[in-house]
Amino acid sequence: MKLFSESNKNNEGNSAGQQQKNSTDQQIIVISPRKNVLSEITSQLLMHGLKNISEHQADFFMLKDDSITHGALAVVVDVVNVTDDTLITETAMLLVSATSKQIFVGSNDSIAFAQKLKQLGIIYIHVESQLAQIADYIQEPNLPQTARAMMKISILGCKGGVGTTTIAYDLFRTVGALSSIPMLLVQGASGSSDLDLQMGTTLPRDGSMLKITQNLSARIETPDNEWSYEELQFNQYNLVFFDHSIYPHIHERLEMVIAQSHTIILVISRELSTLRIAKSILDEYNRIVITNPGWKTRMLLCLNENHLRRTEDLNNDDIREYLGCSLTCVNPYSIKREKPAAGSPLYQFAADLLGKSVEHEHTRKRAFSLSTMLRRVSR
Repeated sequence: MKLFSESNKNNEGNSAGQQQKNSTDQQIIVISPRKNVLSEITSQLLMHGLKNISEHQADFFMLKDDSITHGALAVVVDVVNVTDDTLITETAMLLVSATSKQIFVGSNDSIAFAQKLKQLGIIYIHVESQLAQIADYIQEPNLPQTARAMMKISILGCKGGVGTTTIAYDLFRTVGALSSIPMLLVQGASGSSDLDLQMGTTLPRDGSMLKITQNLSARIETPDNEWSYEELQFNQYNLVFFDHSIYPHIHERLEMVIAQSHTIILVISRELSTLRIAKSILDEYNRIVITNPGWKTRMLLCLNENHLRRTEDLNNDDIREYLGCSLTCVNPYSIKREKPAAGSPLYQFAADLLGKSVEHEHTRKRAFSLSTMLRRVSR
């Protein structure tokens, strides 16, 4: 039974962007496909004196982007009967800012399921028996600092000069333009440390992070702290991109990178010498994955055309046959250094990493679906 009615109501057909513009204060966003659950959650929050609540009757896993949740104090999500913890955590990474409190509710009353999500940094409440606890979690001041899952994407160069930093920066800023969740780009100490030249901005050399835009930050790693994937400061970001040169460190570092990353993007060129190194990296990757069957890190190949085509360069079919796998993205050579245009291969690649589908002519987004993204980028 609903006792109060002082909340803003929305449904899937409403404009989330308009809803966001109408409020200057941080909101508590409640998302559920079930009208009665929306009503009960809002009643619980209002009874505890919490205001500025915005209801959205929608399926969380089918949201187009993070415009509903952007800037929220807290996001309460009803997953109904979904029990796939990977789907829940990875969708949360892409749709709920690391600076917002996130609380999930559902009809699954399994203690083991709730504990598994807690280990992944997500609070889960059984909607039928524990809903009275929801206000306490939102009012708990330390909740945002709890360790939560983040998505780590490693962009690895298999040889100097293939354009690893260029690809890393272009993907980073394109993903940042397609979403407002907090993101960080870390240039590893193993590389050229020229990220500031790519960005056209001075970056600190002491390992500190510099905020570039509202949701994008960058950092150059220091030599005494290289290959660092687990730092408390990373918890404030949903996505962390790492730019590393892996070719001199295949045997010492690759296994650690695989263990720490959700996705690895191997940057290659058309030169046979580069492809030989890429082949050895892929062979080592396959060996590591076979010996660790629980690891689900994806390896994607980005062919970067870093010069005009030469007669000795291998074509796409030759590269696929030699490496034994497909090319996820082919970035054509361009003499101009510009942000990837809508409809370009890198733009589409960035959209795929976010699970977005875009129409090239108008860049209009279609329904977000993490499961669709996982199928697309794994091909």
